[in-house]
Amino acid sequence: MSNCKELMEEIKSLLLSEKNKALAYSKLLHLQEISAVDSSSVQILADSSNSILASLVSDISDNDEEIAALALKCLGFMIYHPTVLASIGGMMHSESKLNSPEMTIFTNLSKFASIVVYS
Repeated sequence: MSNCKELMEEIKSLLLSEKNKALAYSKLLHLQEISAVDSSSVQILADSSNSILASLVSDISDNDEEIAALALKCLGFMIYHPTVLASIGGMMHSESKLNSPEMTIFTNLSKFASIVVYS
């Protein structure tokens, strides 16, 4: 479990760096794969979803196709997994670094999560 926590911290750090986003998303996909067999890593993903969701939503429209594709894959997993989706549904809507189209995606994702989780 501590390895997963360390990996998530590394991912968060890499996401802040403009140069290493592809590496960050590759590592996030790896962590998501691990979570298929390790429930503690799912909880780490859920707990960290607030801090990485803004980057995911922003990067799905990145000009670099590799980054956009990886971000979309990671976001797809987050929407797919009920534990992670529940954490998204409870998020606040005050993501100041998102522009208008990204805010629309973020808002709709949060609404979707709320509907699915609380239905």
